[in-house]
Amino acid sequence: GIYNIDTDTWTSEGVPINSGNITTDGTYLYFANKTGLFRYDIEVGTTVQLPDPIYSFEAWGGLEYHDGYLYGHVGNGRTDFQRYGIEANQWQELANIPDGAVLGSGLDVSGGVYFAYGNYGESNLYAYNIEDDSWSTLSIPFFSVNDGGLVYHGRGEKPGIYLIEGEAGPGFARYETTGQF
Repeated sequence: GIYNIDTDTWTSEGVPINSGNITTDGTYLYFANKTGLFRYDIEVGTTVQLPDPIYSFEAWGGLEYHDGYLYGHVGNGRTDFQRYGIEANQWQELANIPDGAVLGSGLDVSGGVYFAYGNYGESNLYAYNIEDDSWSTLSIPFFSVNDGGLVYHGRGEKPGIYLIEGEAGPGFARYETTGQF
């Protein structure tokens, strides 16, 4: 479904993708799943399949846009991580996530850091430094996670990564990208 803020209405589009791996570059929507990577043109309503990822995405991973690239972890407890160069039209393998990651990702665009969490039933928050191609692991002090969601919000008084517990419960937390929960 597509929500139009100006008209306060929902419409349904025929996007043939079943996935939680969704992002935008401000012009197109991008979706990744086991059958590949797809770009959806919102204005025209067309879907184009792009080159296949190195690692096939599960429906429960993460996908984020930053500076001409799509960064994504394949999810479902796996450690594979990769990026797609939109202009170059090709994939690149990146450093693996320290342990399995589940549904949800966020990207701190000001710091160039991709976030994921997992593994199922654990409380790890993974932070990938784009510049260094390296991961660090933080501990979520409030709950363990399952397929849920993350989002980066950089405006206002409370910027940071917001995360939900997921399937196991209603937990909700914020990680300030300055280094504290």
